Amino acid sequence: MTNQKGLSLIELMISITLGLVLMAGVVQVFLSSKTVFTSQQGLSRVQETGRLAMEFIGRDVRIGGYFGCANLYDPAALSTLNYADTTVPGLAAGLHQNFTEGIKGYTNSDPLIAGSLTSSNYSLVNPSDVLVIKGANEQGMPVISGNTATNVLGFTPSTSLVNGGVEGFVVGTVGVISNCEKGRFFRVTAIGLAGNQVSLTHAAWAVVPNAFPDIYYSSGNIFPVHTIVYFVATRSGTTVPSLWQKTDNDPAVELLQGVENISLTYRCRPLVCGFNNYTTASGVPATDWPNVSSVHLELLVRGLDQNTNAEVQPYSFAGQTVTPNDRVLRQVFEATFAVRSKFN
Repeated sequence: MTNQKGLSLIELMISITLGLVLMAGVVQVFLSSKTVFTSQQGLSRVQETGRLAMEFIGRDVRIGGYFGCANLYDPAALSTLNYADTTVPGLAAGLHQNFTEGIKGYTNSDPLIAGSLTSSNYSLVNPSDVLVIKGANEQGMPVISGNTATNVLGFTPSTSLVNGGVEGFVVGTVGVISNCEKGRFFRVTAIGLAGNQVSLTHAAWAVVPNAFPDIYYSSGNIFPVHTIVYFVATRSGTTVPSLWQKTDNDPAVELLQGVENISLTYRCRPLVCGFNNYTTASGVPATDWPNVSSVHLELLVRGLDQNTNAEVQPYSFAGQTVTPNDRVLRQVFEATFAVRSKFN
């Protein structure tokens, strides 16, 4: 009998078939693992973006309307703080003014916003809410007695100016000098440093022109005052919206890509305003913005990858159920922040 060598055609076909079946299983496991990994990675990125956005906005909301120890609820002090100047350089006229409004909301279809937040670097997402926060979010300086009608004196541990500024103040900065009885705003026109004494020169931009009223401040603190604007826009050349921040006259900064929309509602101090429940910016009377005590924030955050979900994912945002026309991963984040400078 002759010994047979090699494989027959039938044995070869069976081997190939078994190999293909095993390979198909391996490929299926790989694709499933990749899909799960991509979904988990996208979800992690969305949750991180939402958490950071809440942290950024919430931190600034809490200091809205904080101007040191100025008594904002004394009618006389309130009138001295209620000052508007549309000539402030830098930030668009209308936003960096009227400092009694520590928190104020807009829609980006508002003419003031539409005419202010314009840039070749981004396009506003519409509709979406815009949040403007004014406050002193830096440590500030203690007052040194000897202030004059044109100079405010403060103590600093610094021994030299850095880029012409010190303790958050540069020329053009809006500042506030305050104690527990009164407060005055001014715009810095010159900065001097002698030893540990800072001299902030101001012109007629004080609330009472050319001079601080009453007895010049012999105690209290001096703070730089900032206007911070949060909005949603799409950077030029991209299609995924982002959360943006603009501080004073600095260029707007793209903070977090993937924030698709913002919805804001506001609540007033009970028995003080004409409303007590949370309402949108259009429902807040103009005279009630100084008394807004808390902000409810909803953020719609999306993933950066297309077709992450196996099917279309409806979501609820700003009281409405939305069915998108894509399979992008989305998640809604909600939080309520108290304005700590207000009585809640």
